[in-house]
Amino acid sequence: MNKNEIIDFLSQLPLPAAHFNPSGEVVYLNNAFTKLLGYTKADIPTVEAHWSVFFPDVAYREKVQKDWVTMLEKSAKSGVPIQPMFLDIVAKNGEVKKLEVHSLQMGTLAITMWIDFTEKMKAEEERRIAAIAFDSEAGILITDSDGVIIRVNKAFTRLTGYSSEDALGQTPAMLKSGRQDKAFYQRMWSLLLEKGFWHGELWNKRKNGSIYAELLTITAVVSPDGRAKNYVATFSDISQSKAAEAEIHRLAYYDALTQLPNRRLLQERLGQALISTNRSELYGALLFIDLDKFKMLNDTRGHDVGDMLLQQVAERLVSCIRESDTAARLGGDEFVVMLQGLNANQIEAVAQAEVAGEKILATLNQPYLLAGYEHHSTPSIGVTLFSGNLSSSEELLKQADIAMYQSKTDGRNTLRFFDPEMQTIVTKNP
Repeated sequence: MNKNEIIDFLSQLPLPAAHFNPSGEVVYLNNAFTKLLGYTKADIPTVEAHWSVFFPDVAYREKVQKDWVTMLEKSAKSGVPIQPMFLDIVAKNGEVKKLEVHSLQMGTLAITMWIDFTEKMKAEEERRIAAIAFDSEAGILITDSDGVIIRVNKAFTRLTGYSSEDALGQTPAMLKSGRQDKAFYQRMWSLLLEKGFWHGELWNKRKNGSIYAELLTITAVVSPDGRAKNYVATFSDISQSKAAEAEIHRLAYYDALTQLPNRRLLQERLGQALISTNRSELYGALLFIDLDKFKMLNDTRGHDVGDMLLQQVAERLVSCIRESDTAARLGGDEFVVMLQGLNANQIEAVAQAEVAGEKILATLNQPYLLAGYEHHSTPSIGVTLFSGNLSSSEELLKQADIAMYQSKTDGRNTLRFFDPEMQTIVTKNP
């Protein structure tokens, strides 16, 4: 083939191709070449020029040149044609193309052709990444547009106990624990349909019936027409972190011995109660309870026995109040009961607080069984009422504490109100 015949052949070739003469000048670049890489003959006038154009990275260029020389020498010695090379070639727009390069020698004429594997290799890489991701530590399930499960990964089975055979054809409802209500799932799907994405925490159930906390992400796979074709759910078991979080909360807000709320939680609840009573205009009450002669028990029977008494007192206090009320331990043998939702009339509220206090007095006066022997303990109780946020939680605790000391002064095992007028009301209405 002469020069013109080669050019005519290359011009009709769908593959990118170039023709060089023996002196290394570029004779012809076909349209497919320019379309793929963007270069024209003006950009690459010679074979020598193409090295820095195709391979701007010096280290990679030197490697390719070395491999090319080795290939030429091997071909010259063995007489076999030059073997194709897979190369990363930089196009004019800066995009890296993954090409298979074929070099042919036709007499004194050289022809080079490129086969583009960029998209194929990119797709393979994406599939490889997807395969690795699908077999990750996170559980993955994929549903169709109707929410029917069509695929799960190994981590799904490990985390839920359900095999792929168990799950395929089912819906994620198979994992429901019952801890979230219908409204929760309605909000979830509403956000998912609106934004194509949902992320949050929920409780699900394994095949063996155990409940676990889950961090879940659901993503919609949308087709070009805007409709969701699939939903991909990725989740992890966060039960341990939730348990640790609960333990941290317990240590921060609850007394370790009695499991009652501690001072910190009591003050938070009291602050909320002050705001609530300000709106409702109902009264609340604080009862400060101190165990009489508790130190004597500790000194004679030991702290272990003293702790038993404190635990039983805590149980009895809880039995005396409503769910809306709070029994707390401040420390030592000091307890506080907060009553909420008392009458809006002050006199009636005083009477209600007295009834609650007398019930606590009677309950705590019952004998205790401590390490095999019967023990009798009495409390001294101080009471203060509150309504609105005129007083701080600390002020109210001080008032109840003062009233409690008045109770001790008056002979112990009694109940006294902080306000002298309220105490008068109690005395006149035995």
